[in-house]
Amino acid sequence: MAEKRAITDRWLRSASTDRPQEHTKDTIQRGFSVIVSGRTGAKTYHVRTSFGGKQPSRTIGTYPEISVRDARRLAHDAIEYAREGVDPRSLRLVETSNGYLAWDEPDHLLTHAEPHTGIADGGESDRSFKAMAEEVLRAKAPITRPRTQYDRRKILDNHLAVWSDRQAASITRRDVVLLVERIALKGTPVMANRVLAMIKMLFNEGVRRGFPGVEANPAHLVSKPAPEGGREVVLHRDELGRLWKEIEREKDTTANIFKLALLTAQRIGSVCSMAWGDLEDHLWVIPAKKFKGRREHLVPLARESVAVLEYQRLISGTEAYVFPSRGGAKKPHITNPTNAAVRLRARTGGVWTPHDFRTTFRAWATRSVDPQRGEAGLGILPDVADLVLGHAPQSLRFKPYTADESEYRLDEKRDALEKWAAFVMQCARDIGRPPLGHLSPREARTVWTRNTRPPQ
Repeated sequence: MAEKRAITDRWLRSASTDRPQEHTKDTIQRGFSVIVSGRTGAKTYHVRTSFGGKQPSRTIGTYPEISVRDARRLAHDAIEYAREGVDPRSLRLVETSNGYLAWDEPDHLLTHAEPHTGIADGGESDRSFKAMAEEVLRAKAPITRPRTQYDRRKILDNHLAVWSDRQAASITRRDVVLLVERIALKGTPVMANRVLAMIKMLFNEGVRRGFPGVEANPAHLVSKPAPEGGREVVLHRDELGRLWKEIEREKDTTANIFKLALLTAQRIGSVCSMAWGDLEDHLWVIPAKKFKGRREHLVPLARESVAVLEYQRLISGTEAYVFPSRGGAKKPHITNPTNAAVRLRARTGGVWTPHDFRTTFRAWATRSVDPQRGEAGLGILPDVADLVLGHAPQSLRFKPYTADESEYRLDEKRDALEKWAAFVMQCARDIGRPPLGHLSPREARTVWTRNTRPPQ
């Protein structure tokens, strides 16, 4: 029987077998797998789809010629082609002009009005705004994060549907201004900005791709209907202590999600989608598909984070995900716990969001340790704090590390998160509630050693 685990670059790099071949199925993308040959050491990606009442399988390519991120994306696209009635075995792998790998559908299989180009026989509908939008979104899908694809689709369906049947070339700057202003007047100015940004992107791509009749972008020179400022919510020491106290009042799984989000300073969505296969020797390896920067990100785990994870292991049992969803849910893991955040804000009297945990970490981490300069911080270098958060270095004009970017300054990141976890625990003690009452450090280490391997 094939092993199941989250296939990552880090794992695949060292994967080997004494058997003729080892078949491993991915727990992130259904149908995606890799076969490691015991004789040659070759590592070949495969995808299994559902087509014509059967489940044909085809190869994608080999590692490291194709990265895990690209192979997983190609597997997803092959499955989507099968759903649309295209035999995935007939697809050809090509490299696009911008260097990305993608499937090329043979022309003889296009039995309808070429959904991949949006241009058929020159009919009126093919020049519509909807046809242009569908063409652009499909063309950009291989290089767009799933979450961004979802957000763009919602904007198209909810706010731009009024233009669906209009010819794209007939839309004027006046139409754009009136549409985004109308959205802003409904009390959603930020959404109005997002809609405007998407209109600009669609028409820019339409012009670049030579969509029939589109020679200029009507959204050019249209200003945002509302200004936007970055969030500057930083929790003070007493607020951090009270927040930890209230988090521990939540149910175990919910509490553990918020604890890890706070202790690791990572995005709440990444925490929710954490798999046991992503954990390696006190290290959390966030796969490129789950990471906003579209690259593998390594997060060292402080002792307090390990304790939280080992308590959660007792709850999740043999599930592949650290925070598995309940039966019948669309995703195999819990998604953003919005209701819990609302409860916690109400009890703490704050205006924070889980994303502000990251802002809070950076603010305290980069403050001076000298109390004479205000509230004493942790004295961590700003660039190290940014590496913990996964931000790309802004001040460097060169590639700072060429061996394994994800491990760049890993020891400094570990030290920073150890200091941050100790700081949060001290804030909790100052409120008068002992932190992490579930497991002692010795118990945590014992359970961690026993259970670090993902479930088979």
